[in-house]
Amino acid sequence: MVSDLGRGRAPALVQVRIDGPVLLLMGPIGLFFARFNNYLRGCGIPVTKVAFPLREFGFSSEVAVPFRGDMEAWRPFVRRLLQERGIRHIFMYGDFIIPHRIAIEEAQSLGIEAWVFELGYLRPNYITLERDRVNARSNLNQPVEFYQNLAPVDQLPQDIVLDPGSRWRKAWKAPTFIQHAFTDYPIIEGEHKLQPSPRFLWCQARGSWRYWLYRWTERDVKRRLLEHESFFLAVLQVSSDSQIQMGSPYRGMHDFIEDVIRSFSEHAHASDQLAFKHHPRDRGYNNYGLLIALLARRYGVVGRVHYFHDGPLSRYLRTCRGVITVNSTVGLQALFHAVPTKT
Repeated sequence: MVSDLGRGRAPALVQVRIDGPVLLLMGPIGLFFARFNNYLRGCGIPVTKVAFPLREFGFSSEVAVPFRGDMEAWRPFVRRLLQERGIRHIFMYGDFIIPHRIAIEEAQSLGIEAWVFELGYLRPNYITLERDRVNARSNLNQPVEFYQNLAPVDQLPQDIVLDPGSRWRKAWKAPTFIQHAFTDYPIIEGEHKLQPSPRFLWCQARGSWRYWLYRWTERDVKRRLLEHESFFLAVLQVSSDSQIQMGSPYRGMHDFIEDVIRSFSEHAHASDQLAFKHHPRDRGYNNYGLLIALLARRYGVVGRVHYFHDGPLSRYLRTCRGVITVNSTVGLQALFHAVPTKT
């Protein structure tokens, strides 16, 4: 079902038509999927929620179907569940974890719609939904001509003003994260925020006090960049992000940092500066200061390469000469600010 915003024009909002029972897989840490479940059931839609050992709060026994097996047993389990319950739509957060990849394959083989939520495309305040896959495998990855030939949009959705009181729901993230950290149930190759290890708890605490430390120690370099320097901004990703591990030629940030510094040393004007901005959610896990200093010496750009952690991104986007990203939705923000962008 599509909302028609004008004759011969493209709609800005597309509604998903739910025409049968829904299966929910893993959602983001927090209560979003529990609220989504309540909304669907309030509309009279039958809902089934697979309850993995990685606990998600807010689901009653009426909708929860436990699964404690390994991924080898998951494929026949989810196929049987889809068939026995007459599922018409699957919803999940992210297409990168093993049970979601398998479920998408099974749904496609049975002609069932698979829908994938993503939190990072449009920041802040928006959650996006796509068919089958997102990010590096997204159906949005089309040739330029595809977008040039689209009909113009009459209007965009109105901006959202959030009630500050709604942020209390974030309190549920802490017990969920802790339970996941002490549950040995692999759902993805390597580390991930949905599959944290106990050391992640320490890293989260360290990230909190580092925020205040860096706010003090990096104040001069940030002020200099915003007020005086002609600089290019390189935006770092979370080192274990699936879009790095699975959707890029890199296995982490180290090679990306070296590629950017090498290119900067070969092509930038002598008066230009380069600034790396750390990802805020990776603050407690990694620090690339020594690596960046080492590479700056190796490529002869000492004093021209800077590194900082936090700050209002929009201010840096409005000030910099260009942005370098790797599979980051910061690229969309950069284009919004009409900043030359390399990804």
